[in-house]
Amino acid sequence: EEPDLESILDECETCGMSRRMLMWHYRSKDESLIAFSNHQFYGGKLNTFPSSIFGREGFGLHHVHVPSGVFDRGKSRTNRVEAEVVAKMVRDHYARKDGKSLGVIAFSEAQMEAIDQALDEMRKDDRELDAVLSSEEGEPFLLYNLENVQGHERDRIILSVGYGKDENGRFALNFGPLNRDGGERRLNVAITRAKSSLDIVSSIRSEDIDLSGSRSKGALLLKQYLAFAESGGDRRALPTSPGKREDATPFEEHLRMALEARGHKVRMNVGTSDYRIDLAIEDPSEEGRFLLGIECDGAHYASGLTVRDRDRTRQAQLKRLGWKLHRVWSVEWFRNPEGELDRIEEALGSVRPTG
Repeated sequence: EEPDLESILDECETCGMSRRMLMWHYRSKDESLIAFSNHQFYGGKLNTFPSSIFGREGFGLHHVHVPSGVFDRGKSRTNRVEAEVVAKMVRDHYARKDGKSLGVIAFSEAQMEAIDQALDEMRKDDRELDAVLSSEEGEPFLLYNLENVQGHERDRIILSVGYGKDENGRFALNFGPLNRDGGERRLNVAITRAKSSLDIVSSIRSEDIDLSGSRSKGALLLKQYLAFAESGGDRRALPTSPGKREDATPFEEHLRMALEARGHKVRMNVGTSDYRIDLAIEDPSEEGRFLLGIECDGAHYASGLTVRDRDRTRQAQLKRLGWKLHRVWSVEWFRNPEGELDRIEEALGSVRPTG
């Protein structure tokens, strides 16, 4: 009798079926939620899109450090302090009543149960929390571990590592399911369940994971992911290079300097995948929002992605992510730079909130 293969995809391939990768990613409303997986698991091949919102609480990737957390290496194999922190985050999330769905993923079944117990204690004295955690309406609250969260997603995900230093300050590189064969794929599933924001809660930092003598791919990827989360999802913290994207052209640099000379705050190459917004002007009246994205016909426009990048699907996705776009042609810029700057000012005036 032949052993079962790991996934239905593997079963299909053994039957001679061809495999095709789906290149477009739509779930994440912030690229930091998919950037690590895109670079580490998908070779940077996913077409993802930058958001017009940045640096805001409750949006994107964040690391929550619990320095007082202690992992019980004995009977319970849990981190009670971290579980209580996660439970408080759940309570605070629902107290905001912003309508965003929530899911909690623990690295182990034992840590999942510890979080469940901490929530049960809170529910005894909090009827509103008890009601919302019991509700089955919309996308109800979910609490899973690494091994059974496949197929689920929520607006916000809280990921509890649990593992950490014991009461004597010793830290064993035992991450349960993550250390097993295929553990890296379980991590990939967990870190891609969020649509709007992901908080990874841990009692350790990336620097605490000493991989000398370890061959665990899962542990290596966790160390790298923690470092990425500690940076707030900064693409410069990714363990591999962003890939094919070239540096800004002299044309784009000239445009940036001209806009800054007019008092605008400008960011270049906004995004983490091959597709990026060439220049983005920050909204002076609303922190954490880009007022206008500017696309140029430089190296990016001339790349092999051009055909896909101009289609309606891309435009619709960028609009969904809140972008207002304006194009500047290099020929027109060199012919009449002041005129092009005036056109940008007009575009800014049309998208600025009134009142």
